[in-house]
Formats: sequence, structure tokens, C-alpha cells
Amino acid sequence: MQQKIVSGIMAIEKLTDHLKQLQPTNLFLVTCNSSFTLCGGKRKLESILKPYHTIHYHDFQNNPNSHDLDNALNAFQNNQCDYIIGIGGGSAMDLAKATAILASQTNQSESYITGNSKLTERTIPLTLIPTTAGTGSEATHFSVIYIDKTKYSLAHASMLADQVILDAELTMSLPKYITASTGMDALCQAIESFWSVNSTDESRNYSKEAIQMILKHLAPAVNQPNTEHREMMLRASHLAGKAINIAQTTASHALSYPMTSYFNIAHGHAVALGLIHFITFNAALNDSNCQDPRGLEFAQNIQIELHQCMHASNAKEAQAIIQDLMKQIVLKQYLSDFGIDHKGIDLLIKNGLSPHRVKNNPKKVTENDLRQMLKGAQPLCSKN
Repeated sequence: MQQKIVSGIMAIEKLTDHLKQLQPTNLFLVTCNSSFTLCGGKRKLESILKPYHTIHYHDFQNNPNSHDLDNALNAFQNNQCDYIIGIGGGSAMDLAKATAILASQTNQSESYITGNSKLTERTIPLTLIPTTAGTGSEATHFSVIYIDKTKYSLAHASMLADQVILDAELTMSLPKYITASTGMDALCQAIESFWSVNSTDESRNYSKEAIQMILKHLAPAVNQPNTEHREMMLRASHLAGKAINIAQTTASHALSYPMTSYFNIAHGHAVALGLIHFITFNAALNDSNCQDPRGLEFAQNIQIELHQCMHASNAKEAQAIIQDLMKQIVLKQYLSDFGIDHKGIDLLIKNGLSPHRVKNNPKKVTENDLRQMLKGAQPLCSKN
């Protein structure tokens, strides 16, 4: 489906016209908790939503689980809602997307999350408004939902929102760490979708533009934020989201989920901890380890093109660029900083080889590869 994208400072005011066209009876608003007020979203939406009966749902985990989703669905259905707005970071938007599609399904939500039941077309109108520049959730047809500590991706083409509002003013109050972490999420998404075995010319064009914008604007967006840098990061995040919507993520993301589930490392930061090593790992392609169906030469050329896009001559230089960026935005680069010891590394290995995302990686990833990456002479695990 074709999304309607509204962007620019004060773009949120365009929601008024959209609501007048649809005339919802009972509106379901999904937001994060305190951040909804801090970003200015509450103040901006109060007057826009005043004419409508609104059910406000915000009581859910940072990484929404099936229990949170069931509560949202109950609130939506009990109040006979007919329109959803998701405003916030990836968690709020993912929960809004999942609610929108599951509201009209007939089986238990968990059966759809686990893939045991087949989703049908979304029928509930959906608007998404990101307040962080990183997840790109507003541009994808996926929704991340956890069952216990296991991450699942609910996916359907119709989960792509009808309307997306990109208003950088809503990102201006983000704390430095969240700006840094979500910004690295966007960069990792752009890089992973670039080398993914599912990449296309279209997705790589989105990735290239996002990578170059993020490398230029992330550090100042964290350290000297202004409207220009925040707006460019929001645009870059959206482009990265469009890229992963086509190509999907790869091994770096697979490794990040147990880091978040078991060690509470913010998602974008967790992805970056893996990517700084996968960027050299994936460059070492040969006939026996290449997973790209388009062939070894094609996959090698993709790596070269990626390094050039980053203004690097090889994988080591590309790695150094990312590590330097992480230093500039004060993101730790060592697993030991998060209390992850050898037992913790074993836990990451056990839970960080998602078959789907590892399959998308250009280079085959084995348990031994991951162990060497995390426990070997890499600076990720040792400051010496």
C-alpha cells in the first residue's frame, strides 16, 4: 500500500484534516508513558483530539509483550474503537500496529504472534507519529512483540500505516542517550539492509542516503542539537525503516535481542555492539561461507559499495568510523561494561542465532563464529 507521508516542523497539525475526513467515533491513542508529555506530543494533540472520544493506552513495557498486547486489544474492543494513532518510539508504534491488525482477527493473539495462525488484512485506520529518530517502525510492516524473553515479529503487508507524520519538533527534548542509541539503531538498520541477501536496488538507495545522513548528523544531534540535525535524523531513520521493510535486518539484530532481554541494554546500543564486529566479519566472504544467492562476486561488490558509501577504503576503516562515532556520542563499546562475563556470552550465543535473521546475513554465521567474535581478542570483550 502507499503511505501518506506528512513531514516538517508542525507537521502534526495536519492530523486535523485527516481526522475530519475519517470522522472516527472512538479513537484509540497508543503512547509511551512519560515521554508523551516530555516530547510535547500531549500538548500538541490535546486540541487536535478534543472533538473526539479518545481512549488513551500507555500502560505497557518498554519492549511490549503478549500480555501488553492483549490488554490493548481488550481496551480497543471494549470501547468499540475504530481508529488508532500510535505516537512515540518503536514500542508505542509496534503496539499500535499489532493492535490495528489483530483487532479484526478471530483467534487468540499469541497464535498470530508465533505464526500458528495466518493474519488477514488490517481493517482499522492507522496513523503513526515517531518521537525518536531511530526505529523506523512507522515505515515497516513488522511489529516486535515478546513472549517471555523471546522476541517475535508479527508481519503483514497491511500493517504499513495509512498515514505517517514526521515532525522533528517532537524529537527535540530527547535525552542524549536515547538520541544516541536510537540513532545507532537507524545506522545499523541502514547498514544491515544494505548487505542483506534480500536487498534490492531500491532498498540500497534508501540505505545509502540514510547512512550518509546519519554519519553527518548523529553526533551533532546528540551533542549540539538543533532543528536541522534532528530533522535530518528523523528523515534518515524513516529511510532506514523503508530499507528494512524491503530487505529486513541481519545477524547484528539477532544478537541484539538477548542483550536487551537479559541485560537491559537499549536496543539501538545493543545492535551497535554487535555491528562493530559484524562489519569486518561480513567482509571476509568466500565461496564456502557466502549465503547471498546472487553469488560471491555480487556480495563482495556490495561490501565494497558499502565501505565507499561510508567514505572508507575497507572494512577495518568502516569499523573505525563506527567506533569513533560511538565515542563521540558516548556509547560504551565493551560487553564487560554491562556486566556480561563468559556465562553471559554463552547466553548471548544460545539466544542470538535467530534462524531468520542469520539466514539474511551475507555470510554464514556459526556458533563458533559468534563465540570467537564475543570471546576472542576483539575489543568488545576486553579493554586491554
